Amino acid sequence: MGSTRSLSDTSPWQALFKENWHEIAQYLRSPYDFHALAVSNQHFHQMFADDWFQDMILPYEKPFRAVKASPCALCSVPRSEIVPELCMFAVTREGKALRHVPKDLRIAALCLVAVSQDGRALSRVPKDILVLHPGICLVAVTQYGRALRYVPKGLRTPFICLVAVTQDGAALCAVPKDFRRCNIYLAAVTQDWRALCCVPEDLRTHALCLVAVTQKGRALQHVPEDILALHPDIYLVAVTHRELELSTVTTGARSSTMCLISTAYGERRDYLVPQNALTPEFWRAAVTRNGWSLKYVPETILLIDPFIYLTAMTQNGCALQYVPNALKTPVLCLIAVTRRWWAFKQVPANLRTRSLSIVAVTQNGRALDDVPKDILALHPDIRLAAGPRV
Repeated sequence: MGSTRSLSDTSPWQALFKENWHEIAQYLRSPYDFHALAVSNQHFHQMFADDWFQDMILPYEKPFRAVKASPCALCSVPRSEIVPELCMFAVTREGKALRHVPKDLRIAALCLVAVSQDGRALSRVPKDILVLHPGICLVAVTQYGRALRYVPKGLRTPFICLVAVTQDGAALCAVPKDFRRCNIYLAAVTQDWRALCCVPEDLRTHALCLVAVTQKGRALQHVPEDILALHPDIYLVAVTHRELELSTVTTGARSSTMCLISTAYGERRDYLVPQNALTPEFWRAAVTRNGWSLKYVPETILLIDPFIYLTAMTQNGCALQYVPNALKTPVLCLIAVTRRWWAFKQVPANLRTRSLSIVAVTQNGRALDDVPKDILALHPDIRLAAGPRV
């Protein structure tokens, strides 16, 4: 609280304001409006130090500051101090604060602001207001689709249901059975693939299933078997997602193209692939995605297509450890070490040249431990390239 001032210490306009406070206040909607005016106008700032002004505004200042810090603090404000402006300020900041608003103050405008901020606040809106103002339900489901379950059954129109599932596919569970049509199902599955399990099997069309598996490969488990038999292309779309294991695809439906795409994720899935699909192209796709896959490539394939080694080194230099020493060429070692300095450990001693050593130690000084001593003696600049030891 500031020090008390006399009228002689204040300017004429302050004295006039004090004498006519009650007349001025009647033109404002509430003391909250005056508080906002006082805070925004620099001419009013010095009056906050006056005791008479603090006593005048204190009853409104405390709840205002409490709600500003936490809108749900409205529940701790005495009922006598809760005014419509305070409630509006609370729900504007946090829609769920509507539950702390006294029921007699929950007017349509207040509820509309609350559900616009948080659709879940629809559960606190009086039903009589929803009947008179059904647009509040539409605003709520637009913000939070699952708020459809708070909409009275008599107000759940096909349009509101469509808006709800478009925002959140999980809202499909709250859609009345009479309104569940193809457009509703399509909108729900498009938003969330998991809604496919709520669609009756006789309505799970090829197009609907394709939309689901395009989002998530695991949606394949909800696709009817007759659809899979007639449209094996769904397998190809689903298997491109990492979440789907190739083991869930029937052996007869595993095409070479499908296997090629699945191994692009670098996981060992060769034991799930038919033998006739294990082609050089298959393994090249695998090592292109993850060089570590080189350890699974059969020697017969490597003899047919040695380019697989180069592809693996380009992706991950550490795969050099899976290359036989007889096939480790200077170019192959250079590519591997350029990608990962650790591959320098796998380079044969006779290939650890000055240039290759510099490439390794430039990346990490610890590679200096693997440089042959005779090379270091002849080329002391390698130590300079290593810099500080890590």
